[in-house]
Amino acid sequence: MRRIELVVVGFLAVAALSSCNRQAEANNSPGSSATPRAPMAPPAPPPATAPGADSTGATAVSAPASPVARIVFIGKENACQCTRAAIDASWAALQEALAGVSIPIEQLYQDTQAAQVAPYKELQAFFALPAIYFLDASGGFLNQLQGEVTAGQIRAILFPGS
Repeated sequence: MRRIELVVVGFLAVAALSSCNRQAEANNSPGSSATPRAPMAPPAPPPATAPGADSTGATAVSAPASPVARIVFIGKENACQCTRAAIDASWAALQEALAGVSIPIEQLYQDTQAAQVAPYKELQAFFALPAIYFLDASGGFLNQLQGEVTAGQIRAILFPGS
C-alpha cells in the first residue's frame, strides 16, 4: 500500500473504533465511553382541571380516546453520549405527547434489568435505544418505536386517525 492509503486506513480505523455503536448499546454489549443515566422525571400528572373546565371537571375539549393503556420505555442506565441523548430526547418527546393524558409508563433498563426487558424483546425485537412499547388494556402489543423519536410519532400511535 502507498503511504497515503495507509494514513487514510489508519484514520478510518481510529474513527471506527472510537465512535458510538448504538446497535451494541441496544444489544447490551459493552460500548465506548458509557455515560450514567441522569435521573428522569416521573411522568407529569394531568392537570386537576383543564382550561375551560366547569365545576364538575368536565372540559369543553377533551383528548381523544387512546387504544394504548400502558407504555413501556426501555433505556439504558450506562450508555454512551449519543445513546444517552436519544434516550433523554425520546423521554422528553413522550412527556410532551402525553401532556394531559393519563397513561402509565413502566421504565426499564436494558443493562440492569435484562430479565424484565426480555419479554418485550420477545414481543418485538429492538435494535436501537430507547425502545418504546405501546400495549393495550389486556397487555397485548400494539406498536413499538425505537431510537430517537418525536412527540408527533408518539401521538400517531396514541391517537390513530386524529
